[in-house]
Amino acid sequence: MASEPKVFLFRKPDAAIHILKRRVGRFHFATPISSVSLSATLHQSCKSLHLWTDSIHRNPWILPLVGLWAGLEWASRWPGTLPNTLLPLLLLFLSLGMLAVKKLRPGLRGILIVWIFILLALLRLSPILGESSMPKILDIGGDPRKEWSVLFEANERCFSDGLAHRFSGRLLGIFFPEGFQPLDLQVQWNISGTQCNVVPGFQYRSLARFREPQSWGNPTTPDIKNKYRRKGIAYSAYLKGPEWIMPLGGHARSVDAIHKWWWKKMTKYPLPPAVLGIWGALTLKDRRALPQQTQLAFQRTGLSHILVVSGLHFGMLFGGIYLLCRLLGLFWRPGMQLGFVRYVGLMVAAACSLSYAWIVGGGPSVIRALLCILFLSLVSVFSLRRRPFVILSAAATIFLLWCPEMLWDLGCRLSFFAVALLLAWQRWIKFWQRANYKKNFRGWRYLIKKILGVAGASLLLTLGLFPLIRPIFPYLTWMSPLANLLVIPVFTLVMVPGLLLLSLLEIWNLGLFLAMALARCSEMILSLIECFAYVPGGVQLTGQWPPWLWVLYGCGLILLFLGPERLRDRQRWRWILLWIVALVLGVGPGIRPEATLRVTFFDVGQGESILVTVPDGRSLLIDGGGFAFGNIDVGERVLLPELLLRRIFRLDAVLLTHPDADHLLGLLSLVHHLPVTEFWGNDFAASNNNLQKLVKHLATKETRLRRVYSGEVIHWGEVSMQILWPPKEFEVAQKNNDASVVLRLCYSGVCGLVMGDLEAHGESALLKSGIDLRAHWLKLGHHGSRTSTSEAFLNRVNPEMAIASLGRGNRFGFPHGEVLTRLTQRKILFLSTDRHGQIQLRIRDGELYWRTFRDFLPIPSR
Repeated sequence: MASEPKVFLFRKPDAAIHILKRRVGRFHFATPISSVSLSATLHQSCKSLHLWTDSIHRNPWILPLVGLWAGLEWASRWPGTLPNTLLPLLLLFLSLGMLAVKKLRPGLRGILIVWIFILLALLRLSPILGESSMPKILDIGGDPRKEWSVLFEANERCFSDGLAHRFSGRLLGIFFPEGFQPLDLQVQWNISGTQCNVVPGFQYRSLARFREPQSWGNPTTPDIKNKYRRKGIAYSAYLKGPEWIMPLGGHARSVDAIHKWWWKKMTKYPLPPAVLGIWGALTLKDRRALPQQTQLAFQRTGLSHILVVSGLHFGMLFGGIYLLCRLLGLFWRPGMQLGFVRYVGLMVAAACSLSYAWIVGGGPSVIRALLCILFLSLVSVFSLRRRPFVILSAAATIFLLWCPEMLWDLGCRLSFFAVALLLAWQRWIKFWQRANYKKNFRGWRYLIKKILGVAGASLLLTLGLFPLIRPIFPYLTWMSPLANLLVIPVFTLVMVPGLLLLSLLEIWNLGLFLAMALARCSEMILSLIECFAYVPGGVQLTGQWPPWLWVLYGCGLILLFLGPERLRDRQRWRWILLWIVALVLGVGPGIRPEATLRVTFFDVGQGESILVTVPDGRSLLIDGGGFAFGNIDVGERVLLPELLLRRIFRLDAVLLTHPDADHLLGLLSLVHHLPVTEFWGNDFAASNNNLQKLVKHLATKETRLRRVYSGEVIHWGEVSMQILWPPKEFEVAQKNNDASVVLRLCYSGVCGLVMGDLEAHGESALLKSGIDLRAHWLKLGHHGSRTSTSEAFLNRVNPEMAIASLGRGNRFGFPHGEVLTRLTQRKILFLSTDRHGQIQLRIRDGELYWRTFRDFLPIPSR
């Protein structure tokens, strides 16, 4: 080789110190601040903290909620440490003793209340997060394909419609040949099939395969193992199919009977599947009949929140029953004089709300709405002041104390946070109305005022909830405010009350005319939503937010929840704005890109996907991973978030080494989200259905198809990419691993080889061709199989580092021991995605740096 680069471990602290030095220097150069002005700014900032304490003091229920959240986060990060000591009990008794002192200041009293709820949360979560809550009683490590006959009970309703579904439940026992062994474990059940209805509280017997939850080794993919662990779930179970699930215990529960009765009543009308699916989602929270294309249209327009049973349903039901009871009470004069009918109306309305929650099943939105209704009933009974923030905070605190693991549930966060945003926006609207009370808003002016209020609320929800939704749905829908403005009034005033009334009228078969009217209205709304969903430019992909944007987002939330009454002082506003500007300037924009070649090996399970980013910003994606038999879309769940994290909204090139499922399937969904300039491969006419789908879609996107063969060299700036295999006259055999494209990357004197799934036959052909194969790093062929990486090939390449992309506990046994022995004998540094997670190589100034997502020790290098 021309030069022998040194191999370094690229650690995060080194990068952090480098970034900190550059940012401090830039900040000092851009905005020099004297000691006097800095002390004055800090003094005014401390004075402005009185705003936050005053806001918390006026809403005391926020304190327990904050304390509970802090306790849950503490317990999740350091499980089993603090609850096992005497410190929580000592602090608890100390806090209770100080609360008894009447002369204690309100601010300190609030802090003590927070501490009490932190300790309660820690004690509540200690059995859930402790290691003893996850017993290892099943011998599943040897063969994850082994099937067990199990008895289980579901905790939530699940309708299987041919797609993959998950639901949690208890494993009650396993049927062994020698007898039944009772158990009590929380398990995440996975099922796919048709015509399967799993009802909560009902016992079933089925065949299942167990495996321990595994986490992806990428920064943006969720930590599944930790997520399940927070819920006390020890295993993931895959049910064989709906035809194998046998319900036990006689007849189905009455809730299932009510659902079947409703569907029988609605299917007698000639309704399109999309309309029937919308009705089922709005009435029973049942989306079994909702087509996937319709769900996608609701997502693209930001209207997915409509297809849930929420506070609107309970508000309509509670208000209607209460008003009906009050009207009936008009005929009973003594009861009206004593106020007895009012209390009876509240009790009847609350009982109907409880019954409706029992019918539609649990869920964060249902429980939140039910708790708020019950709190509102109590406030009305005792004639207390109605404070929406206090009621919402009380409902959230009780809900999380009852089920603390729901704090990490996205539906729970969205449900409570969306209502909090709407309540905060309502305070600003009322303040604006009081400030303009002398103006006479009538006619069209009144209508414009209402429209602006609804549009502002929709825009606030779109921007305010986006950080929570982005990990699942990384789009920013610009048509959402307009779509919500047109659709929400129809659903609020027509669809929800109409469907509730229709369900009541169907008891006596009197809902024909109402059903036809609602069907026509639903078809019109659905057509409007589909038009909004595919407006050019209406949906934009978003990358990782820069730090200054996060600062602005946080400051905006603080100002929103403080309310306008506490921000009328111009002096406070001036210092608050100065504080925000100082934070934005302190964080600063991102660092300029350096002259570095980055090669990232994504953790895609048993598959392969590599991203090459050259110094001038162009990007090449080599393969896309995928599972031939699985329900996880690697392209949408893994690759898309990782690319958006790097702010890659267009791929300059995609190279498919060969059309195996574990290299191809992830690209099928990825190319629907990101445009591709060029698509490289060696055989686009192969008899592979998935490859033909991909090529057909790329043709509609005007992507250039480019066949690459050995001897071709592609230059991107100072980066040279040489195709080493296959030759142009090569014939693809039935087993196409030896037809894999082999790529040699060189930059700044450092070279690397990407072998695809090339096996021994192809390697020997490369050795005979006399091509220069020397490289500093090597991506092992065929995931570290014994059929690749021969001794002669290793001697010719002579790498410093070897990398394998494979899945943890894969059924093929990769990497094979023979390959590891060859690497160890030559003292080659070995990294693999199953142990180390995502692997990143950086080449800068002729030196090779590496970093891994996990901190497993590799085989030492020479």
